[in-house]
Amino acid sequence: MDYYATLGCKSDDPPDVLRKAWRKLCLEHHPDHGGDIDKFLEITHAYRMITDPSYARNQKSQPVRDLTFNIQMIVSFGDAFYGTRLVVSYNQITLNAKLEPLKTTEIEPVTFAFDLPPGALSFRYIEKSKGKKFNNQTGNAVVTVITEKHPRYTVKGMDVFVEEKVPLETILKGDYMTVETLWGVKTTWVPPGTLPGESFRVVGCGVDKKGHQYCKIKVVYPDKDDLKNKDTWKSLGINWAKTDKQNKEDEELFKKFEQMKK
Repeated sequence: MDYYATLGCKSDDPPDVLRKAWRKLCLEHHPDHGGDIDKFLEITHAYRMITDPSYARNQKSQPVRDLTFNIQMIVSFGDAFYGTRLVVSYNQITLNAKLEPLKTTEIEPVTFAFDLPPGALSFRYIEKSKGKKFNNQTGNAVVTVITEKHPRYTVKGMDVFVEEKVPLETILKGDYMTVETLWGVKTTWVPPGTLPGESFRVVGCGVDKKGHQYCKIKVVYPDKDDLKNKDTWKSLGINWAKTDKQNKEDEELFKKFEQMKK
């Protein structure tokens, strides 16, 4: 800020000229005479910064307080997972002595960009000296990035977690199955005897392809009538005729799982 220009003076003007200019402007803009208080405070501050060394040193040494401009951005799950470049635009705020927005017709647009790294579902970015302004001080702009939730996937660290429907036959006998990942459809092996609630891993399908995708098994049970007609299921030794309830059916299946694991 050019304090001499605020007073309508030059930097080589003598003290008496500066004082006369300051007094004239104070009378013109004094609130008691219908003037604007913000303009009055600006003039007084400029004069003291020029003529009072102790005041100037104190102002320059004061830490920036309450000048942070907080911005919240909501991004899609995909942008946060794969990473993207974000652009921020707003009008910078100048405060008066009461730390209230200064009434001015001048608009100071601010634009800056930053990279949101892959997997940053919760992220905070600081752009220095782009916050609120007060006298010769300028705060920082702090951007908080919030990611929309995905209906299927969750991310912890570099890994992705998801619930995967797996046919009963696959977890009993083991088989290859196709799995949807955030990097496309992948084929993976589900080992035999895997229990419901356990997870199998799809390698390299996490954040930045460095983490993995862990699929928690949710068993898809076939219809009991279909099971009775298939030799594959009869060989399991389960008496389907006596399994009238789902929880009883689960109990017998779990017993069979335990036998297979041994």
